[in-house]
Amino acid sequence: MALIAKLIRSLFTNKVVSCRIKDLIDQLSNRNSKNMICISMEIDNNSRQFSYFTLDELIILYQHSSVIERCLYELMTPENQVKAYIDYEYYIDSNLDIKICHTGPICLLKMSYYSLNSQIHNVQQNTDQITHILEQFLILEASTCEKISYHFIHANPSILFENNITLGLFIKGVIYYSLWLIIQHKCSSFNINLPSQTYTISDLLILLTPYLNTLRTCCIKCELYIGYVTIAEFAHLLVFNKDNRLTLAVDLSVYCKNQQFRLFDSVKIGKANPLHQSINFPFNNAKLSYFDVLRKSLLTYIEMIDIPIIYLKNNQFIHTYIDIINSPSMFNNNFIDLNKLNSLINTNFMFSLGTTSTTNTSKINMSSFTIPPMIVNSTQPEIEQFTLFVNKLIQANQLHQGYIRSCVRGNRNTDIVFYNIGGNYRFCPRKGTHHQRNTIAILIDTKN
Repeated sequence: MALIAKLIRSLFTNKVVSCRIKDLIDQLSNRNSKNMICISMEIDNNSRQFSYFTLDELIILYQHSSVIERCLYELMTPENQVKAYIDYEYYIDSNLDIKICHTGPICLLKMSYYSLNSQIHNVQQNTDQITHILEQFLILEASTCEKISYHFIHANPSILFENNITLGLFIKGVIYYSLWLIIQHKCSSFNINLPSQTYTISDLLILLTPYLNTLRTCCIKCELYIGYVTIAEFAHLLVFNKDNRLTLAVDLSVYCKNQQFRLFDSVKIGKANPLHQSINFPFNNAKLSYFDVLRKSLLTYIEMIDIPIIYLKNNQFIHTYIDIINSPSMFNNNFIDLNKLNSLINTNFMFSLGTTSTTNTSKINMSSFTIPPMIVNSTQPEIEQFTLFVNKLIQANQLHQGYIRSCVRGNRNTDIVFYNIGGNYRFCPRKGTHHQRNTIAILIDTKN
């Protein structure tokens, strides 16, 4: 028996330690489980034991155990509402061309903040922006000389998820949507044409593999989300694994049913690199005590009762308030609203909440999304004359140079072509000048 299990029995004489998750869930069903924290203890590389604690009991366990004894994980069941969390990692030797290792984590911080907040705090300076974001996000680190490893936790959340499975679908949707925007964007260094068909995340990564260095070095002014994230930044979330295949630094396999996520200041069995607060990304200006950090890092310990929650209904994301189920809240001010994700998701591949207890990376990569069929090749002979006109228009002013991000036909009137413009060309005829942040599209009726 592991030392930590013995310690639990000595500290809490009535505490039951189970060998199966089902037994733990059965125990919780017979009592008030509100704010109970389910814990998994790693016994060896092939087995774990399970118990549940109040926050006070967990603090006592920490006070009486050393770091090396704490091979502890938080267990998330489909009944647990959760804060957003992300596991970020990559192997250093497989990605030697990443010169600034903080670029990826900073990009992920910005994307997480702006996709989980309905009211955006407008901060111009990047350092002030990250400081503000770190008031919400706790970053735990377990990096070694071999691997960069971070856990991102929405410790002061502005929104919750009905469970970690729904959270995983949301994270996949955001990543897919970002990859799709990158594939569609056109600039002087990147211009590929994508046939209209259903693609997986894996498919898009394969398509982008030959262009990774171009995206990182040449697309520094190509904005993925205007004013927030560039394509060059996002490209640092694309990394090579040990088999030299392009993958994501974001681990999409950590959103399974009954997922177990390592606790703050705990280790994996046989390892000596506990999850500690990141020095480079201090949470909330490092104002919290040790046990406050433990409390904030817990994914299922929910202290807020009046913030929106995202859940799945009929394979669509819906947002509402926890205590006003029938009154949806507005959540459209962020750069990735739920309608965009719902429009991309092919529901035939969505995981329902009644899935089996395991989900692996290959299965997640089979979660497909359909690219809208009306994307147009702007160099096609029948519209090339319009493309030349648009390019001349958006590049005439040296102070406001633009480029064509994508070319799309109208859904109802296919004679109309929409040129979505990127870069600094944001001229608005109604305003009589260029917008500072808003992007524009140029509409052309090809028949008139």
